[in-house]
Amino acid sequence: MGCHFFAMRRPLNIVKLNDRFGDYVLVLTCRKCKHSRRTGPHPLAKLAGWDVTLEKLAERLRCSNCGAKECELTPESIPRPRGIPKNPH
Repeated sequence: MGCHFFAMRRPLNIVKLNDRFGDYVLVLTCRKCKHSRRTGPHPLAKLAGWDVTLEKLAERLRCSNCGAKECELTPESIPRPRGIPKNPH
């Protein structure tokens, strides 16, 4: 019986792409085939604008694996690199 350790990032309360100044990562997951990928909000903002809600954006996205328009967006915080303290001062 092995112990598997992985960092769970806590989900954020993001409504629009411009929340938290775009300082987060979006996990895009297809509900149909379960394919997922990570992306920053900046490439999506170039396509849809910074004022779009995640709900409206999810309606527009298509899975790159199966082509279904059943995507789910989950924002996560960007992990701090190892060895960097929370408050370096």
